[in-house]
Amino acid sequence: MSWLVVRAAPWPRTVPSALLRRALERWSPCVRALAPPPDLAVAADLGRVSEHRAREIIRVIRDQLTHDLRDRRTDTPSVPLACGLGAQLTIAELAAQAAEPGGIVVVPPGQEALWLAPQPIARLPLEPALIARLRQFGLGTVGALAALPLDALEAQFGAAGRHLHALANGQPQPLPPAETDPPCLRLGWRFAGSVIDQPSVDAALDRVARRLAARLARTGQAARHITLTLDLADAPPRQAAHVLTEPTSDPRHLSALLRALARDADVPCGVERLVVTAELAPVQAVQHELFPQPPARAAQLEALISHLAPRLTAHLVHTALPSPHAPCLEQRVAFTPWVQP
Repeated sequence: MSWLVVRAAPWPRTVPSALLRRALERWSPCVRALAPPPDLAVAADLGRVSEHRAREIIRVIRDQLTHDLRDRRTDTPSVPLACGLGAQLTIAELAAQAAEPGGIVVVPPGQEALWLAPQPIARLPLEPALIARLRQFGLGTVGALAALPLDALEAQFGAAGRHLHALANGQPQPLPPAETDPPCLRLGWRFAGSVIDQPSVDAALDRVARRLAARLARTGQAARHITLTLDLADAPPRQAAHVLTEPTSDPRHLSALLRALARDADVPCGVERLVVTAELAPVQAVQHELFPQPPARAAQLEALISHLAPRLTAHLVHTALPSPHAPCLEQRVAFTPWVQP
């Protein structure tokens, strides 16, 4: 067996879905989320393991999840897991959907088409409109779809016909793209010793905010999620985070946000080091009306500049015509860095 897919539906809203992912990561370095809560589904590549060994891993995962839920000291009931085992990710996912809560469905390698044949056509990972169209042709099971020749499916469904033929016959499907973490930028500041006065911490935060804003301006990006970690002298590290409603690269905005996070962290003793982690987002363009009415042009221009300035610091320029009648165009126009008033 290669792939194990675990479904937990419904997943309790009060329990983080990362518990199930962490339980699977103990057994596989390749773990992928297939569906978000409440119909949570997570897949793990177990490598070449026997069916008996895979069932043992599932039992351990169930015990670990039960233990994690108990450690949270909540009244959340146990979450029944439905598991599917298969040599292909798509087959393992379909097997998990067919499994009863608390049950396991195993599809041996080479038996994919035989196992798929009695399954309802609606279980295939297809668009609802395509499922409805297949039903109009009287195709109620996957086996009925697999019995059709490839050229007939291509003639009726075009390019999707080849995908339908391969899917119904249990042929390997391309894997979904691997999950990637959002790009981050980390900046820190270490004090010479333990600092207890708030003005010194604020001054360090201001310096880090300016450095962060300069890095963002050079790369044309903005920060959308800020996390501040404070390493303390005689206590565990404190952490505070904030998700911005609109990404920014304005140093004043970043400085004010970091100061607020430092106060939210409720530091009980001296600070030895601070680390700022920013998840990055590309600067988004904003479309405005090209030709506003004359009375509104000045106000709209001012509003536009105020909107762009926090995100495009050091990218805006001010133009002027010092010599409009100069013979060379370069002498007529002058560009200077725009400074926010």
